[in-house]
Amino acid sequence: MPQKNRINGIITAASDELSAGRDFKSPGDYDCTMVIDDRKRTYRVHLPTGVKTGERLPLVIMLHGGQMTGIQMERITGLSETADDKNFVVVYPDAIGIYKGRLYWNDSRVPEVDDVAFISALIDELIIRENIDSRRVYVAGYSNGGGMANFLGVAISDKIAAIAPVAGTIVRDMDKKWQPKRPVPVLYFHGTADQLAYYEGGTAGTFRGSSLSAEQHVQWWAKMNGCDSEPACKELKKDPSGLSIKRYIYGKGRGTAKVVFYRIEGGGHTWPGKPNAFPIKIYGKTTVNLDANEIIWRFFKNYKLPIDSLNF
Repeated sequence: MPQKNRINGIITAASDELSAGRDFKSPGDYDCTMVIDDRKRTYRVHLPTGVKTGERLPLVIMLHGGQMTGIQMERITGLSETADDKNFVVVYPDAIGIYKGRLYWNDSRVPEVDDVAFISALIDELIIRENIDSRRVYVAGYSNGGGMANFLGVAISDKIAAIAPVAGTIVRDMDKKWQPKRPVPVLYFHGTADQLAYYEGGTAGTFRGSSLSAEQHVQWWAKMNGCDSEPACKELKKDPSGLSIKRYIYGKGRGTAKVVFYRIEGGGHTWPGKPNAFPIKIYGKTTVNLDANEIIWRFFKNYKLPIDSLNF
């Protein structure tokens, strides 16, 4: 089926003028729709408080976990506040793939929906409508959204400068099939006590197949990027949560593409730095001082897409 891409009724609290089809101008949240493959797709765009007319800003695409929505992900992570502070645009798209009546991204396991086409078209649309810097487009994701971030890092690495999955690896056997078009900088977080996406890999919390372990995942990316096979390891100061954290850096990748891995000893299936967002009984412990938002942005801002990768 040929891909269709068009913007439908755009709604915003920041500016009623957008309902007439005008571009985003004012800071705030914009709830939008587009059509891909005859399916309505929805997403929220957050423009930072410091945005200036004509300024080309970076874009962070934040992918929610399974059974969630983009707006829920915005509330849980607080990434819009980070965007205001650091001056980047963030978009929270919504999955529509259904498995057992619940929403999931097609990280290669929900073939009924082409989420790669959706995110690719969304990037193109936002570059035009929001004057996004096409060399500074990044993807972060949690759980199933982390798995989707990996998929996008492979499928459209010519549009994405770096990725940051959290608690979501790669579907087993996809590691034998996937081949990124270029080295992709990767930042990853995973708790060793995660009971929804096992640190050791397997089928817990997954569907239609098993996933790589956290360590297999980062080693795969290190190999794809041509990084050192042995990482530099540093044990960080113990977190107030009582959790111990080790940081592994696989360096010397092609095109300076590093792979950085935060192993959270005893950590659960959570977003680091947001302990109040996840009930411990269900999701396990999360860090307090290890702030995923801050670390992700510090990582992302070091990378731009090579000019010869741009295809639009």
